[in-house]
Amino acid sequence: MRKTTFFKTGIVIASIALFSVGCTSESASTIDDLKVASADNAQSSSISDDVVSTVDGFVNKAETPLALVSAEGSKAPAMVDTVAVNITVVKDKSSQTGYPKTVTIDFGTDGYVGKRGNVFKGKVIVTVSGIMLIPGSVRTIKYQNFSINDNAVTGTKTVTCKTPLSWGVVAKDTITRASDGAKITYNVDQTRTYVPAGDDSYFFIQGTASGVNAKGKSYTAEITTALKIFVNYKHIVSGLLTVKSGAKTAIIDYGNGTRDDQAKVTIGVKTYDITLGK
Repeated sequence: MRKTTFFKTGIVIASIALFSVGCTSESASTIDDLKVASADNAQSSSISDDVVSTVDGFVNKAETPLALVSAEGSKAPAMVDTVAVNITVVKDKSSQTGYPKTVTIDFGTDGYVGKRGNVFKGKVIVTVSGIMLIPGSVRTIKYQNFSINDNAVTGTKTVTCKTPLSWGVVAKDTITRASDGAKITYNVDQTRTYVPAGDDSYFFIQGTASGVNAKGKSYTAEITTALKIFVNYKHIVSGLLTVKSGAKTAIIDYGNGTRDDQAKVTIGVKTYDITLGK
């Protein structure tokens, strides 16, 4: 009788041990997925915002009366940070300020270093419906052999003016990382609000995102405290983001506004440091 009881007890203990190992392994895997999703979303967000910001700068130059591009289909270098970038403007009206128009920005193959220190290569094609200070005006952004810091980017963005200082951004991008060839899909529905402050001007970003991380796991993200990114700095410097993957949730804290490449990810009761990718 004692032998039978001991045998049954052994089975129960072994079953509990196997169950515990299984749960621990699954939990560790889910946590890793969340950490990867958090880092990938941070990298994608910075890349996406810099595309919009840099494109705005060049398209705005092309639309000014003193723009170097002055004839339909013409090409001319736009000097920014002493680097020449070819801009082509194709209009369907005779006036340079007529709309709609298409602006092609060619960063070349050697690379253009933008205000945030990121290196742009390839072409961005922008369809412009109107002046982006007028609510309802739209810019549609597409890519051609385009990369940032050698991370290949494909997809589309639609930027819509909401107020003279805020724009809605809907994006569906795929980023192929230069470091390992992994693909990240990144979809957003966000609002960018510009806060002028001279050399320290910045944007507040609010809204949601979703995608698939570099490990092939899907995730969703919601900005719970507006993200702050300086016009001339590549990383988000403050704000809170909630990321969900599977049944787990992570909170990304971008810090207190200091310009650095660090953020903290909290999953349950544990907090991890992550380095923001470029």
